[in-house]
Amino acid sequence: MSRIPHPVLGAAELDEDGCWETEIPFAGSPLRLAVWSEEAPLDAASLARVTGFVDELARFDALARTAMRRDYHAGDRGWVQRYLEYHLEELDEAERRECLGVGDPRAVDIDVLMDRIHLFSVALYPVDRDECAIFDYTIGEHVTQYMIVVKFDESVEVARVDMES
Repeated sequence: MSRIPHPVLGAAELDEDGCWETEIPFAGSPLRLAVWSEEAPLDAASLARVTGFVDELARFDALARTAMRRDYHAGDRGWVQRYLEYHLEELDEAERRECLGVGDPRAVDIDVLMDRIHLFSVALYPVDRDECAIFDYTIGEHVTQYMIVVKFDESVEVARVDMES
């Protein structure tokens, strides 16, 4: 297949697993980007269906953060609150200071979490209409395998917020 040029992604070409990956800077950190198209060949039209998420990363990051706040305020039913509670219990004081900026778990709330959690990976699925963009957030890849995952559908609406490993 030929390479498909994109101003942010560069030249996309799938590997044998149906994936194309790159890394770009975002908010002062490296961000892993992957395009997955296992079911259908990647072409310019299918890539164009999802590249808006990359072209406007800051906007979609803000939408994802709004969705995380909403999920947090859903109470114990929300994944964001469970993510935070889990890490407040599992991390020792030094790890909490490193990842959340405070050692005392009582000082951590949604504002502290939103200040410290960062987007580290975006996966794009051009042929998936229900979850075509998946934004992965963490407080620290080196201290936790868990992440908050915000999934967008093809209408660029948040489809759901989850906690995954």
